[in-house]
Amino acid sequence: MSGPPRRDATPAFEAALAELLVASPSEERARLLANGLNRTAAALHRLARDEANARKGDRSWTAWAKLVNASRNAVLAASMCREVATTLPSGNPRPGVSDPSDRAGETS
Repeated sequence: MSGPPRRDATPAFEAALAELLVASPSEERARLLANGLNRTAAALHRLARDEANARKGDRSWTAWAKLVNASRNAVLAASMCREVATTLPSGNPRPGVSDPSDRAGETS
């Protein structure tokens, strides 16, 4: 496959993602990531749709049209992720992880 060189995420994007990955608690992190995923997928879909419409008849139209279809699927999947993430209960500890304060009176 030839074409322009592949570009990885920008440092600003990586920094924003790193900030989300340290959000606490886990439920909040999941909600933030799912919302960001949904917004990113929607932005990609809008871009692809606009470019495909602008390039009808051009050689690059096929690639943009494929991206429209793929990004539509991504939007649907991201929407489901966001919906499910909003249903996660807040403040519940993970199973099997005890609260250190529960051991206040324990001796080793």
